[in-house]
Amino acid sequence: MKKNHTQVVVSPRCACHYSNPEAAHAGEASVAVNLREQEQSLVVTGTPVYCGTIPAGHRLLLVDGNRHFSLHSSTIYCDGTAVTTVTSDVIAMYRVGDGLVVVTRDGLLHLRYSGDTCEVVNKAQAIPSITLVVADELSTQISLDAYTFASPYKSWSEPLHADDIAALTSRYRAAWRNAVAAVSAQGGYYTPLMACYAVRMWDDNYLWVSNPVTIGLTTLANAQPVTAAVTTASSSYTGIAATTMSMAGYRLGIKVQSGVGESWRSMVKAIDVFVTAQPAIADVSSLYYRCLTTQGGTRTPNLQYGWQSLSQSRVVAALEASGWHMVATTTDVDSLAQGRFVASNVTHVAATATGVINAPMTDGATLTREQVTAINSGSSEIAPVAAMVRNGRLYIASASGQLACSAHGNAMITQQVARVTGASLMAIAPVSRPLYSGGFGRYAAYLFTSEGIYAVAQSAMGVLGEARLVDRSIIAAGCVPVDGDRDVYYIDRNGWLCRLTGSQVSRLLPGVTASATMSWDDSHCELHLLGDDGVVAVTPQGHYSRRTLEATALYDDVSHSIAVTAQGQLYDLTREESCVLPVEYRSHPIVIASHRYARPRHVSWCVVSDESQLTLSLRGERGMSCHGFLLGSLRVGGIVAAPLSMPVVSPPCRTMRLEVTGTAHTGTVINSICVS
Repeated sequence: MKKNHTQVVVSPRCACHYSNPEAAHAGEASVAVNLREQEQSLVVTGTPVYCGTIPAGHRLLLVDGNRHFSLHSSTIYCDGTAVTTVTSDVIAMYRVGDGLVVVTRDGLLHLRYSGDTCEVVNKAQAIPSITLVVADELSTQISLDAYTFASPYKSWSEPLHADDIAALTSRYRAAWRNAVAAVSAQGGYYTPLMACYAVRMWDDNYLWVSNPVTIGLTTLANAQPVTAAVTTASSSYTGIAATTMSMAGYRLGIKVQSGVGESWRSMVKAIDVFVTAQPAIADVSSLYYRCLTTQGGTRTPNLQYGWQSLSQSRVVAALEASGWHMVATTTDVDSLAQGRFVASNVTHVAATATGVINAPMTDGATLTREQVTAINSGSSEIAPVAAMVRNGRLYIASASGQLACSAHGNAMITQQVARVTGASLMAIAPVSRPLYSGGFGRYAAYLFTSEGIYAVAQSAMGVLGEARLVDRSIIAAGCVPVDGDRDVYYIDRNGWLCRLTGSQVSRLLPGVTASATMSWDDSHCELHLLGDDGVVAVTPQGHYSRRTLEATALYDDVSHSIAVTAQGQLYDLTREESCVLPVEYRSHPIVIASHRYARPRHVSWCVVSDESQLTLSLRGERGMSCHGFLLGSLRVGGIVAAPLSMPVVSPPCRTMRLEVTGTAHTGTVINSICVS
């Protein structure tokens, strides 16, 4: 009777972790070296391409085109040339727009290129010294004609008749409007104002706004009522004599003490002057009046009438709540160095450099108090513990749960700072997938905290909101998450390499040290992990292969995945060149028969190679007491293209392992293996 034999077709895979190795799918490996999965096969990798050098012992901070920035001790270098020193730990370095930013524990350090060199730009040098003052005193007088009461009064006391109040109100309101128009026609103001100036950068974002100054408080006297003599006839009070309304005004002056620093002149687009809206200094809804009689000498009746003036404290409170309107702007930054504020609506007195705004702008930009507060509450107030760049914006997080977001393409401008969570922040990573029922784009970043992983909400207007819990997994202290193929990889505090997909966490590899560094290779869709065992390449499915690359550090950004050697040589992990490499593949135990022993008789290997020296082996196992004994092996070399047949004489086995060792050229393929 013909005896049936078990036939197993194995598709080789890279290594993967199983607590019970016999639970692995046939072909998944326990050891894989210099191999990469490709469809149903394994392919020998190449060696990373050399892409530059930094001094030995330096930490690579940033790859910016052909320039390499590195850190040694407390000094930052560009291509080996010292640029600046730092006083605290460097978290990361990024290029944002046209500038470079170094994120340290103490705050941000900004760099820019000047020709072939790189220099630090000091924010203080972008701020000119300007004083806003009262320049010209203006005075306007409006005549108020005599008025005859509708009917004479027998006694001089309140109240006046309604007809007289209405007539006087109309006359006074017209005079008031004429006086205001006269002051405004001279480019002046008739009420107190708050004024400030701001530094506007090349992208029209404001870098800084000065503290406001209050000017023109003397114009509060404009709200004082006028006094007119009362005319009498036949012991009756018949009307009031003509009088004069005086209105004081002023024009705003701009005095420049110092201009913008030389290194900032290409970055500063304009200096803008803002004032608040002219506040109400009197209640103009109804006429205020008093019937007076002088007591000294001859008794003389008078009528005091006008608006009821508001208190100075009330006017100042209105100024402090007002928004800001641009009244003058200069784009001639060079002239500031000569003490002149050159603008179309600003004139200069010949004897002085003080400029006078003679015609406030009618179409100037406006700023709200909230915007000014956001501009001046810069990210320097946050002590960063983590940072990332996403869609041209810099996000930095503090340990206390604050998140700061920069302007698009400009890390010098902090558009908002918000406390998004009460937990202690440890790391930050971008959100690339929809969260919470398809809320794509609503969540800007993952926040790794001492209480789990949160996602911070961001409205369509870019406003940061409260963070929401995603998972209770806690990241290892010091781990820097890596974004790859819309997933986020990190190491948790239990030593597992984890993948965060949307709101789902998958554990891939155990036993990873918290100090391990990672980088994402987008060309081959694999994560490079540098730990105690060297460099390991991990697929999104959790399969991994060790690489024979002696590296001391990994560098990762959106465009680069680089390994750094002890000698400072840089190797681009996304690009490979052909070479001959040592390879090793050893499968997990493959169960031949779960209820009985079997005798494998034949192995058909399918290896395609142009240059190789490989040993193809089959090993048998009967359990823990007897495993790994050799059943058969085959040595191949040179050019291999045809299937390789290997007869086997085997004792009864419960499980078996497939093994490939030796050296092979880049591109060598190990296809499906058939055991029968």
